Amino acid sequence: MGCVGSAARGQGDRAELEQARQLDRAHSQFMKREKKVVKILLLGPGESGKSTVFKQMQLIYTAGFDEQTRLSFRSFARKNLLEAFQELIRACWRLRLKFDEKTEKEAAEFILQLDMLSIEPKLKEFNKAIFVLWGQGPDSDSGSLVIKAAWKNKQWFHVSDSLEYYLGRLAELCSRDYRPSDEDILRASVRTTGIVEHVFDVDALSFKYEVLRVVFLINL
Repeated sequence: MGCVGSAARGQGDRAELEQARQLDRAHSQFMKREKKVVKILLLGPGESGKSTVFKQMQLIYTAGFDEQTRLSFRSFARKNLLEAFQELIRACWRLRLKFDEKTEKEAAEFILQLDMLSIEPKLKEFNKAIFVLWGQGPDSDSGSLVIKAAWKNKQWFHVSDSLEYYLGRLAELCSRDYRPSDEDILRASVRTTGIVEHVFDVDALSFKYEVLRVVFLINL
């Protein structure tokens, strides 16, 4: 019995030893691969440009955005335009600027009642309402004088840096078959939640990008 027990223990020891060797080899291979990986962690508060850097690296070092990803930015671009223009309209009120023209007032009210669910079936009406208020731009003879006055005082309120760009692409954004360009995607603001990771290769090195939104809390 003693010999049988010793043999069984010997086989068990050899199995554990082989398992330990396999783990050591796997760990050694993993560490060799990790030496070729450059990890970059992007930290920052909302709208600090983390996702923009992330998307720029995708364009430079990968095949770019696949069609599914590109089309997913349709709603983000339209959402950015809608929310930014709604903020511009609200700023008119804060600056005590009133829409005296009936068509302008109706256009402003129409835009303010929209959200991402209701804008999709009303893209044509949204396009028209924006044009009534914005015209061909702040320096043109068309559009609302109230909106232009608010735009000239935009240093007093927050408005997206991409608003004027997207307004210049209004017809494309409101088209049913709108396909976001690379620039549209780069300018699209998408809230980062959790950690987003992407890996791409540059020469012999692998770069691993991680984007993490940081929220600063202050006890007043």
